[in-house]
Parts: sequence; structure tokens; C-alpha cells
Amino acid sequence: MQPEVMQEPFDLTQGTAGVVGTNTAPALLQDVWVYTVPVGVGHVILPGHTISMYLHDLGAAESVADSLVRVVVRDAMGQDEKTIYGPALYQTVKEFQDRDLLARFNIKEAVKLYEGQQLVIQANDVADGIDVTGGAVESYFDLAISRIRQPL
Repeated sequence: MQPEVMQEPFDLTQGTAGVVGTNTAPALLQDVWVYTVPVGVGHVILPGHTISMYLHDLGAAESVADSLVRVVVRDAMGQDEKTIYGPALYQTVKEFQDRDLLARFNIKEAVKLYEGQQLVIQANDVADGIDVTGGAVESYFDLAISRIRQPL
């Protein structure tokens, strides 16, 4: 008998294995963090799942409120992408604790991510670039989503 697939809560953060961060320049929305789904794992993002992030610019100041953020899903080849959050103002994703104020993904139905696909967080900072690689004050994020795995 084949074991059933398990779906469990999963917090995707900048410290999760497979997440790569890149400092950005001030300009258009650019990739800040890219998470590649590992082999043997999948993810499901539901309309009620939440997104939070705190962004610092390269000058060690918090990003300005009118900076933009967006979350996209890319196929394994990096050719097609689908926006699942935003573009939205940075100030809408700054909450980490009050469940009533947390930003929620703007999707109507579940989005599935399979191994090899990428979940990409993009941002811009209209004053300076985004710092994610060990500057004076690092940026961070938390996506409360679900992980799907095959149990032993």
C-alpha cells in the first residue's frame, strides 16, 4: 500500500535551504530572493496564506513605504511566470504578528509549486537598492504556506 501524501504548514524564510538572495539596485522590480523547490517536495499556496517582509535599503535604512513588492512563480525553465501577490506597496507587507493585518496572497484558488519551479520575491526601493546579503541591517521575509511531501 502506497503512503498518502502529507500536506503540512511551512514557513518559507530567507534562511530556508534553496533560497538565494541578491542585492538590487534602485529601479524596476527585480529579483530579491529566489527559492527553487527541491526534489521530492512540493508546495501549495492557498488564498488564506500570508506574506510578510521587512526590507532595508543599501544605506541601512528601512525601505520607503511607496517601494513595490511582488511575488511570482516561475516554471523550471525560467520562461513563464505568474504573479501571485502584487505589485503592492511595501507598507502592506510589513506586519509579522497581528493576524488581522497580515497581507494575504491575491489568488482565488490554490497555486501548486512542483520540484524545480521557483518562488521569487521581487522588490524595488525608490531611494536605494535592497540589501539582503549581510549589510548593516539585513532584509528578511516569511511566507506562511504549505509543504507537500511523501512520508516514509
